[in-house]
Amino acid sequence: MMIGNIDGIFPGDHFDSYAEMNKKGVHRDAQAGICWRKDTAAESVVLSGGYVDDEDHLTKILYTGHGGRDDSTGRQVADQKMAMGNMALTINQERGWPVRVIRGVSKKRKRAHHSPYAPSSGYRYDGLFYVADHWSEIGRDGYTIFRYWLVAVDSTDIFRPRVDIVVPLDGKMHGDVPQPSEVEVGDGDVPETKVGYARKLMRDGKLGIRIKAIHEFRCQFCGAVLLTRRGHYAEAAHIQALGSPHHGPDVLNNMLCLCSDDHVRFDTGTVVVNENRQVFNILDGAEVGPLREVTGHHPSDEYFSYHREHFAT
Repeated sequence: MMIGNIDGIFPGDHFDSYAEMNKKGVHRDAQAGICWRKDTAAESVVLSGGYVDDEDHLTKILYTGHGGRDDSTGRQVADQKMAMGNMALTINQERGWPVRVIRGVSKKRKRAHHSPYAPSSGYRYDGLFYVADHWSEIGRDGYTIFRYWLVAVDSTDIFRPRVDIVVPLDGKMHGDVPQPSEVEVGDGDVPETKVGYARKLMRDGKLGIRIKAIHEFRCQFCGAVLLTRRGHYAEAAHIQALGSPHHGPDVLNNMLCLCSDDHVRFDTGTVVVNENRQVFNILDGAEVGPLREVTGHHPSDEYFSYHREHFAT
């Protein structure tokens, strides 16, 4: 299994056919739009107008799962099932692993999705995307389809590779994204002897990747999006800290997506979230505003209550 960028292949590279992509390892399926391996995550997806419910917003894609479609007409004639490639994409979401996205020339039939970002011919590799969310709904043809919200790893420049991850057959992650077993320092436990800014030592595994993708790197307190030379930057913050004596769980509803400044303010109790999900600065009593929330992430009141009680004076 090969997750991430392929050595020697860069966003913007063009391919004439599925066969060429298969040979280069970019999309290792000879025909299907989702490349996956049995009981594993997805490696890559092709967006080429096959499903009319697709939506392409360049750095964000609403991708339709596979199955239930009449190939000759393009119409959905049956419900899609949570199996095979559809299930594989949910594994990517759960593990925080990206997929390679390839755009192909849109199909010429009337019942097709015509992306404004599709190449004029053949196929083009457009970089890595996180599977930020998925759900099922009734599609345009009246049948159940699965939708996948794909967000570019580097939304500032879709044709610039940024993350290199290889998952060999042993299933263990290697590359720029740390595994939980490699980073055991939790909130409140960062040793002062560590060199550099402590926040860079925080656990940032699959859940951290996922929460930042869901929020598109936007701070849930101030709404800021920090742009750096390497792309967008945000931090995953635990509401009830992981380390002793807090022992909070490492789960999505115990996490926030924050800018670095608000992460420090929150960890020190300078900023709290009240019972009505309003954000307050304790130093001056000023209301920062409502907690910013999006579909797919709902932090728990239980952990906010713990945070307030812990810092109560």
